[in-house]
Amino acid sequence: MPTVFISYSHQDEVWKDKLAKHLSVLEREGLLDIWDDRKIGVGEEWLGDIEAAIDRATVALLLISVNFLNSRFILTTEIPRLLQRRHEAELAVIPVILHPCLWKEVKWLSRLQARPVDGKPLSSYKGHQREEELAKIALEVLQAIRVERMDLDRTRDLFERKDDFLNRVEIICRLREIGTEVERVRAKGLIGNYLRVWRTTGEIPDPYPVGAIEHGLSRESLGAFLDEVDKEFRKEDSRLPFVLVYSGETAPESLVREAAKRRVRLERFTDYQRLIDFRRYIGSQTTKLAQDTIYPPKLYVPQRIRYLFGHDEEENSNALATVQEWLSSPSGRFLVLLGDFGTGKTFLLHELARCMGEQEGGLVPIFLQMRSLEKGRDLNSLLAQHFSQDWVEGFTPGRFRYMLEQGRVVLLFDGFDELALRVTFDRATEHFDTLLQAAAGAAKVVVTSRRQHFLSDEQVKTMLAEKA
Repeated sequence: MPTVFISYSHQDEVWKDKLAKHLSVLEREGLLDIWDDRKIGVGEEWLGDIEAAIDRATVALLLISVNFLNSRFILTTEIPRLLQRRHEAELAVIPVILHPCLWKEVKWLSRLQARPVDGKPLSSYKGHQREEELAKIALEVLQAIRVERMDLDRTRDLFERKDDFLNRVEIICRLREIGTEVERVRAKGLIGNYLRVWRTTGEIPDPYPVGAIEHGLSRESLGAFLDEVDKEFRKEDSRLPFVLVYSGETAPESLVREAAKRRVRLERFTDYQRLIDFRRYIGSQTTKLAQDTIYPPKLYVPQRIRYLFGHDEEENSNALATVQEWLSSPSGRFLVLLGDFGTGKTFLLHELARCMGEQEGGLVPIFLQMRSLEKGRDLNSLLAQHFSQDWVEGFTPGRFRYMLEQGRVVLLFDGFDELALRVTFDRATEHFDTLLQAAAGAAKVVVTSRRQHFLSDEQVKTMLAEKA
């Protein structure tokens, strides 16, 4: 459900409650979810909760007053994160002026369209007029959410279209160039249709073409692409860059140089799919696992594994190699590794993440402790919590879900049993459903747990295996 994040000074809590009353009408209709820092429970990690709420928000309301503008925490912690998400075109930020203050003199704030209209403070309205303005703001929030849903529906339509190569390139292009306009251009030449992308780098949008060539790139296909798009794009600006995405083997270096001379950037499709730069994150994670004193790699001993294959039970002497082989499949995989206390489930997952992290260009392993799941109500919020602890360049939930569904990332969830110890069984199964949200397309997910936290072996097979 879309989240509305409310940023405010506690000295203005009365105004926050007034606005929340109007938003609550929409919340009860299942149209949105309201979040402010009063939702943080006793003993919870408040900063992590705030950052996670910002990362999953669709709309942010800033309740502006002199109290807000003098809050060091708001200005140094919340605002930079909110503006970054707005810059990535993933978040609508709406300032609401509560009281007269010098908000127009604050550079970042003066650029935003404030409410009420013309920045007239809510405190200047009385009675019926004030309620009318609050209702208008709540309605505008709903409209912003609907616009976001339209964008999501448009991307979903792309997934549901016939799976032609240009369509797949377009999906990635929209995720790469968030907030830009992308349209298909019908071409009569040999290369077929291509994309026109309108990128705004200043005040004037600049168009550039993105072509798609399936089944390998040659000098002939590169020349055909240039002949077609030169007519359309380089009449007035010969310096305009082009992007040409191709599948198949890596293009020869001589062809890459030739394309560069014509200001064409060649992108192999598998490289174009890398929407998020995980190198720093994986480097840090792999180093920590290699230096772990509790699970030192040099003490890892290969384990036996028994598994169900249809209705038959089979056995293998190398659990790590078996799991690696399963994950190397182009198809999706949802693996549930069950074992008693002390059988090495966590050690296995540590070694799996470390070994995968050391492989150049392979699957990206994301290692998560299940105890953090208790705060995550859906997969996006869970991931937002996890990545808020480590800066990951280019991360957005949409980009990550794409890479996951394309089989570029593997999620490694360790310790479902640790979660089950702290919550009721029914609550733990709800959290397992959260993990199942990841099981789409070619997604790869591994979960470890002790079998003692299920009522019977039959329940393990039905609740976990059949759902997965």
